[in-house]
Amino acid sequence: MPVGGTSKLSQRESMELAAKAKKIPPEQLFKLPPVMPEMIYLLKWFFELKRDGPLQHSEIQAWSNLNFVELTKRELTTIMRLDVCHSSVRYG
Repeated sequence: MPVGGTSKLSQRESMELAAKAKKIPPEQLFKLPPVMPEMIYLLKWFFELKRDGPLQHSEIQAWSNLNFVELTKRELTTIMRLDVCHSSVRYG
């Protein structure tokens, strides 16, 4: 499956090139870090919210209102940081 944009490379091919550039085994890039159980709900919310492009506060507020979820400042900050991490990994 192509990564997106103008690239003709699959995600696997892109990851293999990245591994070669970083001089690490490709399988190391495919390993997901462990997630603390108490953080899983935030990942779920993040993936419910995530679309193309960076998350906007207005999108998060609309999602929050529609789902009757009152986000704490810490939860909002965490979701925004997840978005930054996701974008930096996906778009380099």
